[in-house]
Amino acid sequence: MNSFSKTRKPNNNLILGDILAIINGSGTIVYNGNPFNITIAPSNVTMNCQTLASGAAAFENVTVMAGTYRALKVICTVQGQVTGTANGSAISGVARAQSTQWFAPYIGPVKIRAEYANLEVFGITIPLNSGGTGTIELTNFSPGP
Repeated sequence: MNSFSKTRKPNNNLILGDILAIINGSGTIVYNGNPFNITIAPSNVTMNCQTLASGAAAFENVTVMAGTYRALKVICTVQGQVTGTANGSAISGVARAQSTQWFAPYIGPVKIRAEYANLEVFGITIPLNSGGTGTIELTNFSPGP
């Protein structure tokens, strides 16, 4: 179950704090030239999202394929203990990730950029997004009737 609460910092920055989520998945990653088949079992993580400014300063112009929008910029971090397997052996570690997201009023998310996603296990940090940052953006928008 996902849940969240909204609070404000003393400087009025918006915090959508401690969103509880469950992550899982599998794939093959290469670390130091060695392939690892990783499976993450359903694991609870905490996501914390906040703006870095308040009022009009929290918004910026964002251009995506669907157009240019005045959007609220939100930074989200994820962290949580995860379990799973690596090449069939049981593992336990910490998943950490960060994304920047832009939300346009009356539209919703227009752009999401993954900054990093890592699995820390056995004292090693393994990048889960081997291609570096990834971006998803709105390609088309038509208001409903």
